[in-house]
Amino acid sequence: MKRNKKCILIAFVTVPILCSCGLAACPSADLSGDCFVDYKDFALMAEQWLTAGRRIEIEDFETGDFSKYDWQHSGAAPWVIVSDTFYEGSYAAKSGAITHSQTSTLEIAFDTPFELISFYRRVSSENNYDFLRFYIDGVLLGSWSGNQDWAQQTYSITPGLHTFRWSYTKDDSFDVGFDCAWIDNIMLFNYCKVPDVTGMSQVDAEAAIIGAGLVVGSISEVFSGLVPEGHVISQAPLGGETVLSGSTVNLVVSGAKSVVPDVAGMAQMDAEAAIINAFLVVGTISEAFSDTVPEGHVISQAPLGGETVLSGSTVNIVVSGVKGIVPDVTGMAQVDAEAVIIEADLVVGTISEAYSDTVPEGHVISQAPLCGESVLSGSTVDMVVSVGTPPEVAFVYINDPGVPEHEPFTGLMSKYETTNAQFAQYLNTAKASGDIVVSGDYVKGATGSNIGGDFVGQDYYYLAGQGLTDHGATNGGAARIKYSDGSFTVDSGFENHPVSYVSWYGATAFCDYYGWWLPTKWEWQAVADYDGSYIYACGPTINVTIANYKYSTHPDGTTIVGTFGPYGYGMCDMTGNVHEWSSGSVYPTSESYAICGGGWYSPEQGCTASPPTSRPPRYMLNDLGFRVCR
Repeated sequence: MKRNKKCILIAFVTVPILCSCGLAACPSADLSGDCFVDYKDFALMAEQWLTAGRRIEIEDFETGDFSKYDWQHSGAAPWVIVSDTFYEGSYAAKSGAITHSQTSTLEIAFDTPFELISFYRRVSSENNYDFLRFYIDGVLLGSWSGNQDWAQQTYSITPGLHTFRWSYTKDDSFDVGFDCAWIDNIMLFNYCKVPDVTGMSQVDAEAAIIGAGLVVGSISEVFSGLVPEGHVISQAPLGGETVLSGSTVNLVVSGAKSVVPDVAGMAQMDAEAAIINAFLVVGTISEAFSDTVPEGHVISQAPLGGETVLSGSTVNIVVSGVKGIVPDVTGMAQVDAEAVIIEADLVVGTISEAYSDTVPEGHVISQAPLCGESVLSGSTVDMVVSVGTPPEVAFVYINDPGVPEHEPFTGLMSKYETTNAQFAQYLNTAKASGDIVVSGDYVKGATGSNIGGDFVGQDYYYLAGQGLTDHGATNGGAARIKYSDGSFTVDSGFENHPVSYVSWYGATAFCDYYGWWLPTKWEWQAVADYDGSYIYACGPTINVTIANYKYSTHPDGTTIVGTFGPYGYGMCDMTGNVHEWSSGSVYPTSESYAICGGGWYSPEQGCTASPPTSRPPRYMLNDLGFRVCR
């Protein structure tokens, strides 16, 4: 890709100019020696110089010929303009096509006011035999051979008439590489030293900068306790630095000072007047509630009263706003609650939905802020509104001390595993509230109006889950919930079978939707091992008459919940039928979750009351379901 040659005017930074001897370059530098100037990154300075109205002489060959200046050619072949090799832009100058013991020379004479010359060169030749050489007034200042890519060369000159010459010379044998040289972007320009103007008055500083051939840049004001008002605190570049003539010098000046008035406790109108009278500006005005500051009076300010700042600085104030008392809207119908909130000069905020066993559908379960709180008028009041009762689930109250050294379980746990019918009811409701979406054969989480957690984009249920034909089962444990015409239905006869092909995300989202939760693995085990004597959740032993596991040979794989049991605390199917998701992992550092109790295809060692294994949360299988707690 071609680089725009205009970039040469915008890519430089100011650095000192040093000769190879280490001394600062100057207009009187002796050109008779090897006085090479390493002047890096010129373009920003050149651009600043041009912006300031100064001149810079540039030959970039972008005319496509040598017509811009009075170039002279000599030697066996003239230099030519080429477009296939260049430093920037589209063109460069290339030495003429010569053979052994010949020279191609390009030369120009300038009566110049400038003090620096810079150019880019490239060479492709026999190393140490064929050379590009550069002369000023007949004095050789640089020579290059071999295969050298584009590089910048810069030399100090004195103002006046000079002849600049570039010669490519071949020895008497061998051709290597392209056997030529190129030059591009020749520049003539000046430099000067930045005067030190710190401590000067702004007027004197500007005069000194302009007198040095530089330009006054940005002038900013700050407060200073040391530098008198209107005098320079700092400058950039610093005094003594060497820069291009016409470069800008930015100043920071000590500004006019004001003392911030103390307006705390004042009426807002009086506070604003006091700020303006102090040659300051009224900034942001915000409102807050206060038990001690009267309405419409200033609670606080920034900066504080008594601080010294620049005149024209802003002073922000916080004013005591109009107060409102939050009404109690819990238990009200939503429409009535909204009216009461508005009547109290407050605003109805977010409205979320949740299931409730006690609050009728469409009535307020909870609110924030709580009733009786004092808030600013116009504040929002958020509400959670009931969408009715959750699916009918049989719960058993259990108070178990727990597995030794682990948490007990005291609360309600569902007697049965969650069924296809219950999960399909959830899917239909969650779809209506926007908390799930159907994507191909997968039901995925989405952000809806229900206050429960959402696992957005995660797979909840696999509609096309295949069953297993083995051990007397045909298509055992297959996904029995179907989706058609915008609704979920259950295959006839499988309504009360446990749901399978549900992920941990789907099981957890189901619980969150209704305000329930999955048991931890220790809570599950505390209930499953009953009084500690149960090896399996069905008792000390297991057989096909008391649990549905690998050798039970049931035709559908799973069986209707409650077919086996109750056992222990009155629980059914905690051993076999389907594994049950928990909210904890078998291993503390694992990102998987324990699955408990074994399934219809599990051997007896996989059906113990102690959770034997775990699965990733996205895992879905034909013998994996869940039960819930509340």
